[in-house]
Amino acid sequence: MTTLVAKYLINQFYGDGPHRSYWVGCSTGGRQGMAMSQNFPTFFDGIIAGDPVYNQQALGLSETYGVEQILNVYNTNPSLPPITYLPQPAPQPPGPILYPAFPVEDQALLETALLQVCDALDGVADGVIDNLPECKKRFDPAIATYTSGGATFKLQCTGPKAATCLSPAQIQAVKKINQGPRNSAGQTIAAPAGAVADDHVTNIAQGYVWDGGWMATAGIPSRKIGRPTTVPGDFSLGVGTFGYAFLSPAQPTYYTLDFNFDTDLGMLSPSTPIVTFSTSADIKRFVNYGHKIIWYHGMSDPGPPALGTVKYYEEMAQQFGGLDKAQNFSRFYPVPNMGHCSGGPATDRFDLLTPLVNWVENGTPPGPVSATGTGFTPANYQVSFVAGPTTRPRLLCPYPQQARFTGSVSPVNGVPVATNQADLADPTKYQCISTSPPYVE
Repeated sequence: MTTLVAKYLINQFYGDGPHRSYWVGCSTGGRQGMAMSQNFPTFFDGIIAGDPVYNQQALGLSETYGVEQILNVYNTNPSLPPITYLPQPAPQPPGPILYPAFPVEDQALLETALLQVCDALDGVADGVIDNLPECKKRFDPAIATYTSGGATFKLQCTGPKAATCLSPAQIQAVKKINQGPRNSAGQTIAAPAGAVADDHVTNIAQGYVWDGGWMATAGIPSRKIGRPTTVPGDFSLGVGTFGYAFLSPAQPTYYTLDFNFDTDLGMLSPSTPIVTFSTSADIKRFVNYGHKIIWYHGMSDPGPPALGTVKYYEEMAQQFGGLDKAQNFSRFYPVPNMGHCSGGPATDRFDLLTPLVNWVENGTPPGPVSATGTGFTPANYQVSFVAGPTTRPRLLCPYPQQARFTGSVSPVNGVPVATNQADLADPTKYQCISTSPPYVE
């Protein structure tokens, strides 16, 4: 309605309607952009959909499951004081402060091990993991090791919890958050509302891939753990709205962390327009008008899992004969290390509107996109050993391409490190290379 009224007013005032119309949005705005492409294909010539919450019910399951894992760490640690609960906006029940179960010192251990195992798999240790499939194969927190102060430590404690290791309960929590919602038999969980739209994409609730900002400040801690005096961020989002938005009948005062993934799936609403208007892979009408669409997603997004957008893009592409043909009207830009729409040790400042307009109006398809970021700091990483410039320009590569460093590297303790650290802030020292899907296994 807003679009129709705006175009009407423009026509009345100027005597002519807009010649081109563009949609740019992130999070809910990303979902709305997708709803436009699927249901209102004539409204916009070009759409940018960032970090889209296109299946909110599945997201609610992913967020609830993730916070439940941290709650389980708290409940299995008898040395911790009783949980403190803080009032939440009505009608939600109070929310728990879970930070003591996974404080920043322990978050840093996980981030350290993850980067030391996976960072250099793309050819250089630069604080960015550009080879996620190989990282998935290599990184298992239960057996991972890391080095600090010249000594090597096992990430998982072999005895009592110590300052240099994580408890088995903490290890299991991060592994389960990574894999996504499961029942006790290890089976994946589907969100029923996501299966209602015609030609719907997978409605399996996704986990959070191992990415370079996984335990950085804008990553998992911001939404699943919280801070010493705050509840996990998900309580104002997916977890907080779950009871009254995605259960049938709605239960506004439902305590979401009581949700049992074995016995309570029948409580889920079978349909809601919040979901069904944005989960179809069929955007043929939009494409047939000659319109273009670009997605992007922070790979360390602790809200809507980036893997959900990867899967949407791949399944949408199959409707058109595969990724190569889908490139005729669409692009998807994964943003390494970035949190939800922005933040983290990431190149989170970029302009996708200009290349979209150039594509729509001049027929020039977008390629690698320049991006910058000022957050490559130890404070954002929550680790001290990552070297390199804190401000970096870099390329965002269109899926399924990945970035690779082309500057000179030198081995340091067997790890390829940029010979000239300033090269990590030189975008000409990176190039996008073609890879075979899946980008994320």
